Order: sequence, then structure tokens, then C-alpha cells
Amino acid sequence: MPTDIDSIIGQFPHPTIPTISDAPTYENISVTNIMLNANAASIHSNLGDGKQGHLSLTISASQYAKVSTVTFVPPTNPGVTAVISDNATAAQIRSITAAHKADTHAWQQYTAVEKALSQQLIAVYNPMYIRALRNRLTGFAGVNTRQILEHLYATYGDISAKDLADNHTKMNTPYDPNLPIENLIDQIDEATELADAAKAPYTAPQIVAIAYNIIEQTGIFTLDCEKWDDKANTDKTWVNFKIFFAASHKKWRRSSTTAQQGGYHEANLLTADTIETLGTLATGIEQDRHTVSTLSADNVTLRQQLEALSTQLASLQANIPQNNSNPRHQQQSAPRTRRRFSNDNYCWSHGWDVSRTHDSTNCRHQKEGHKTEATRSNTMNGSDTNKNLLPRQ
Repeated sequence: MPTDIDSIIGQFPHPTIPTISDAPTYENISVTNIMLNANAASIHSNLGDGKQGHLSLTISASQYAKVSTVTFVPPTNPGVTAVISDNATAAQIRSITAAHKADTHAWQQYTAVEKALSQQLIAVYNPMYIRALRNRLTGFAGVNTRQILEHLYATYGDISAKDLADNHTKMNTPYDPNLPIENLIDQIDEATELADAAKAPYTAPQIVAIAYNIIEQTGIFTLDCEKWDDKANTDKTWVNFKIFFAASHKKWRRSSTTAQQGGYHEANLLTADTIETLGTLATGIEQDRHTVSTLSADNVTLRQQLEALSTQLASLQANIPQNNSNPRHQQQSAPRTRRRFSNDNYCWSHGWDVSRTHDSTNCRHQKEGHKTEATRSNTMNGSDTNKNLLPRQ
């Protein structure tokens, strides 16, 4: 891999980042940060988990922990020459020399990528906005990309307490499963980025817990939520969450499409049978007219009834797609008779049918007057929601 700065910039997905003539704001700093993230991640590194490139140069340690469980340890200068003991064998010398060469390359590349990124960032804004970081003798030589970004966020980000409160509300916005699962992922990622910029980051377990609660509230992924509950805590990372529920959403979309197609097929069969029956009735009436001339008045009445039935059939056909457009949703609207969760948990605010990770003590959406001590045996006049549901089988 190259260690020349110009060569590295040439490989970036954003070799040129638009300059900003106005004062820095959270919005334009964030946009610039995202482009720098893509550039940093595009240059491979075996450090960390070997999948994030040099992303650690443009995001905080807490952010990096959300995309990788392996800490990125920056390489250090291994020195000009390898340290070889006097009694080293030829094989040991070869091994030490090779390791020193690899360490030197990793350090040189890391340093070059850092310089390329900081060079790009410094060129985005008027120097007056980062002048406080500049040394009169060495300029920005000793300032890295992350330090510049943190200075911009802290000085010009203007993220108020109200902004943080609004951000938390937006982060917890209910998710419509008819939309791509990426909508939910972006919703969570954008909120965590703003919180990080405001120096009020969410922890990794908090992020997963919020996303899980939103998924659970859809009422669609009940079985998948139970499978997620059964996972070890070490596996419940944000990266694994996105992979797991993206697969769940794909499976749900496929089953919904199959159900819709099945519903239309049954409706078409019903329509064909009804038309055939009415057609046979009309044919029989026409064939027998010469034998029932004395019943012409009745025949007229039958024709009128047939026309009325045909009109009703046409109306039924027009409504069939709407009535059967989503049988899965119709099924879900039916009253529940069984509990979703098979446990003895109880929540003062939400009642008797809650997940195994939800009870009065750890309820994340407590109603006014919530009592954390409430249990099934002592509800303390809490919610009776779903009390009469049958146990799950």
C-alpha cells in the first residue's frame, strides 16, 4: 500500500472535499466528517479488526467501539533499524527484520493517511476558524484530524440541551416496517453522531436497547426479538443488531409478499366461481323461456335480480384488492388471546405481557407515577393491560 500523501488522496472516494466559505456549523461539520470517514476507511489496515481501514483517525474511540469490537491501537515508530541481539540465529534475524519492515510500513502508512486527511480538512474552512490550533513556528504540523474536528464541534457545533432532547426524541421515533430497515439504522446512527459531537455519547448497550425497543414495538418481529433476547450479552452489539434484524426484515417482506399473492389467488378463484354460477343460471333461464311463457313476469323479475347480483359482484370485485391487500395486517388486527411473552414479568406502566428484559424496575418508558417496586403479586394499583390473556403455549 502507498505511503505517499498525493497517492493516498488519489485513492480516496472523496479526493476533493468542497470548501465552506461560511462559518462552521454542526450541519456542515458533520457532512465534512462523513466524507473524511469514507476516505479514512477506504485505505486498508490490518490493525483493529482489519475491516475498518483507518477509520479511527476521523471518529472518536466511543464511535469506533460501535462498529468494531476490536480496539484500533495506533502503530508507533519502530525506529530506523531493527533491534537484534548479538546471539540471534540467522532465522531469528530474518524474522526480526521482516517484522521491523512490516511495522515500519504500517507506521509510515498510518502517518501518511493522517496527514492526507488533516490536509483535506484544513483546506475546507477559512484558517481563522482553526487558528487557535496553529503553532506560530510549526503551523498545524503537530495537530491531527481528530483534534481539528473536535475543536470545530466544540467551538461552532452549537448543540444545546434542547437539541440533545430533540435528538433523543427523534432517535426513539417509531419505525414503520413497510419502509426499508436502513431508515431505522440511519435514524439511530444520525442520533448517536450528534450525541457524540455534543460530548454526550450513548453507550453501546444503550444504542442497542433503544433500537431493540423500537423494533419490538412494531409487533411484527416477536419471535426474532425472543431469539435476540436469548443471545449472550457479548453478542448484542450494534453491528450484530443491524445484521440480525436486516435478515429478519427481509424474511418478513418475503412472507408478506407470499401472503398477498395467495390472497389475490383465492379472491380470483372466488370471483370465477361466482361468475360461472350466475352465467349458468342466466343460460338456463334463456333455454327455458319457451316453456315458461306463462311465467314471463317471474322471468322479468329473475332478470332484474340477476342484474342486481351482477352489480353487487362488480362492486365486490372492485373491493377485493383493498380487502385482501395485506392479509398479514388483517390477521394482526384480530384480537389476541395469547400472551406474546412467556415469563412472569410485570410492569407498573405497561401491565402483564412484557418481554423478559422488561419489568417495573427497568422500564424505559415510564408513565407518570411509575412504581419500580410493583410486581405481579403486588401491582400497587398499576396497569392491568393484558392481565386476562391466556398464558403463551
